[in-house]
Amino acid sequence: MALTKCKECGEEISKKAEKCPKCGAPAKKKTSLFTWIITIFIVLWAVGYFSSPSTTSRSSSPSATSSSSSNSSNYSAPREYTPPLEVVSWKCDKEYSYVFVRGEVKNISSQSIKNLMAVGEFRTKDGTLVKSEDSLIDYNPILPGQTSPFKTGGTDNPAITNCNLSFKTLFGKQVSYTTAKDRNKKRTRKN
Repeated sequence: MALTKCKECGEEISKKAEKCPKCGAPAKKKTSLFTWIITIFIVLWAVGYFSSPSTTSRSSSPSATSSSSSNSSNYSAPREYTPPLEVVSWKCDKEYSYVFVRGEVKNISSQSIKNLMAVGEFRTKDGTLVKSEDSLIDYNPILPGQTSPFKTGGTDNPAITNCNLSFKTLFGKQVSYTTAKDRNKKRTRKN
């Protein structure tokens, strides 16, 4: 039988004992393997979530700035947010008893994007979600200016009639995107 010392009185007690038979102090409990695994997973998720490129606009309104000056020359308009990805092409298709979302995506940001996943949402005619499938895009990381193919999918369901595409990081943070058509519209509006 394995023995350990009581943390209060120093008496040797069984590792299986719930309390010390001499002083009645509760026995020291070991952290279970399951608790350690969950803790490590949460820490890794947090590191991945907070270290991935920002995907939301972080502009602030004039009322949220720390200086409450009424001088309009101190105010600069928030910079326009540009999504880091451009979808070059994509389509939904069925093969045998499988459904897929396939295409190509381009990194239009100035930073590498790691662990980027394509997400295909497969829906019924009325828009009800039947299933969602995700997978890493082919190039990891996707470098600035680089175009990568992607493919995600799974088994078909007769109720599936259409699909949607989105992107996220490995730990679930949504990544916004634009299309070449939308970028061209934006350029012509500026001119």
